[in-house]
Amino acid sequence: MSKISDLLVTNAENYISQLFAAKLPEKVIFHNFSHIMALQKHAETIGEHAGIPHDEMNLLRICALFQDSGFVNSVENYRDESIRLASEFLAEQGVDQEMINRVADILKPELPGVEPKDATGGLLTDANLMFFIADDGLEQLDMLYDESAMNKPGFVKRSVYEKGFLEFLEKHT
Repeated sequence: MSKISDLLVTNAENYISQLFAAKLPEKVIFHNFSHIMALQKHAETIGEHAGIPHDEMNLLRICALFQDSGFVNSVENYRDESIRLASEFLAEQGVDQEMINRVADILKPELPGVEPKDATGGLLTDANLMFFIADDGLEQLDMLYDESAMNKPGFVKRSVYEKGFLEFLEKHT
């Protein structure tokens, strides 16, 4: 299985930056490039704390960069689009299929009923939750709600959303 190099991570950052600048819909206000870069930073912090090796850290960085990339094409099917974009990018960069499959497996856990397959996937899941324990966590939650309400007709009332989010957090503590 090939490894994810520092150069590949840099190339992915540039690719994601250009992709978001060119294609991100105006109504996607939470899952933007700033969110992607913050997610990568959270993932690095958790990865460093966990003491993962450099190669695994680069894998975690790539997954953080691509996790929400699919929002450029679809709010409803962003996860599948994220996996597709990551797979295509990595194949174009000469990454072998085994590593592409591993990245796809790490990106899948946001799908309902799918748990992380390995520790790196678990670290990415934890990094995702760091947004809501940050100093501006309530603002982040509001922005996520607003994005969902703008993009999904008939989206639930804020009180229902907040209750559901609290229930979600209780399951992930």
